[in-house]
Amino acid sequence: MIGTHFYRSGETISKQFHACLLAILKLLNILLKKPTPIQEDYDDERWKYFKNSLGALDGIMILVNVPCEDRSKYRTRKGTLAMNVLGVCSPEMEFIYVLPGWKGSAHDGRILRDAISRPNGLKVPKEALSELAVDPHWKFENGFGSGYMVHLEENIGKVLPGCGWKDMPHIDSRLKKLEAKFRAISTMLNTSGFVWGDSKKMVYVDRAVYDEFCKVLLDSSDDEGVAASGHVTQTVTSPP
Repeated sequence: MIGTHFYRSGETISKQFHACLLAILKLLNILLKKPTPIQEDYDDERWKYFKNSLGALDGIMILVNVPCEDRSKYRTRKGTLAMNVLGVCSPEMEFIYVLPGWKGSAHDGRILRDAISRPNGLKVPKEALSELAVDPHWKFENGFGSGYMVHLEENIGKVLPGCGWKDMPHIDSRLKKLEAKFRAISTMLNTSGFVWGDSKKMVYVDRAVYDEFCKVLLDSSDDEGVAASGHVTQTVTSPP
């Protein structure tokens, strides 16, 4: 379309287009901003309730023209041909991170996982609990050492200053939620028909086995944590 409008060959258009992309990459530090957490005295009505957040992310569909053999990969749920681009913006509408290139048929969750897993991808605060789990001073065979939640509170305060998280009730409630999810996964993997996929860190199971598993748990009162439907459905998927 550009070549037709300016009466130039596809080779010339491609060459100049890539020259523009390289120029944009050189402006990386100007175009992409380093985010700062939202403080308690933030006066923007849209953001002041999200204390300590860094911004917002969303995917946008950009229409593309692709060869016939690739159209099924780029076709969105609305029937258009598009590229799914992930963008992260600060409250001032400044771009923090952009990930283009994914086909329109790709799910937003898959794109987000790719962004986080890349070596120079989207950076999120490191989990303080993960650090504690490999620290021999705190991690023992059957749990953590005495006072570990206070230590967690200090670590989180360093990573997210001003967040106001305390060992009780904030950290304690989240640890109980993690324990319930782990118990659900452990129960599933000890049940015939459930298989752990290490490459994608997912549990695979046939739909019939999964439905029967949920039915048994919901009918049982022995383990309320595992029987909660929220913990089950978030961790189990059918094989692709």
